[in-house]
Amino acid sequence: MGKKSSKIGAVAVIGGGITGVQASLDLADMGFKVYLIEKTPAIGGIMAKLDKTFPTNDCSMCILSPKLVDCGRHENIEIITNTEVQGIEGKPGNLFVNALKKPRYVDLELCTSCGDCAEACPISLPNEFDHGFSERKAIYKYYPQAIPNAYIIDKEFSLDRLVNLMDESKQTKENLNNFKLNNIDFIVVDNISNLITPTTKEVNTKRSIIIPG
Repeated sequence: MGKKSSKIGAVAVIGGGITGVQASLDLADMGFKVYLIEKTPAIGGIMAKLDKTFPTNDCSMCILSPKLVDCGRHENIEIITNTEVQGIEGKPGNLFVNALKKPRYVDLELCTSCGDCAEACPISLPNEFDHGFSERKAIYKYYPQAIPNAYIIDKEFSLDRLVNLMDESKQTKENLNNFKLNNIDFIVVDNISNLITPTTKEVNTKRSIIIPG
């Protein structure tokens, strides 16, 4: 009792919402090496989009932000964003996770999140984080408190024009990257948001809102 636990195995947590983040922290504190895999550019999930939480009416980000920071700083957690799992092989205790990582085109180690690139970017696009109700630039941060705290370039919209606005030392030349995580003891899936099918309804004939189906 009282001893600091050493690393005892590896776990893949699929989904970087509040469930995946908390599971990662708990497992990492137990000594597991955790690979936290998230398909969007940052962890946080649906909770990062909320204003208040039920039933206490507490600020959502006030609860979530400290966990995101702890997750980003934990020595036993490796955050792998912009990545989708393609398949799982093996058996419990010896699993292999095949994943596809999409390029970010911005160096995570060098980006200081100053925002100068977004300010200079001439291209505005619908912001998927806000379900299209606001706009973002083609180079953007997923949301203000995002972890990893770095920008990403949307390659589909004039990458060549954007890279000329950035410091060349902070650019990366990336492609889609297929990789495999080996010797995974077990897998945790944070998939609760897929239990709700969103639908669109018209409000005042001018705007649409997303509601649970």
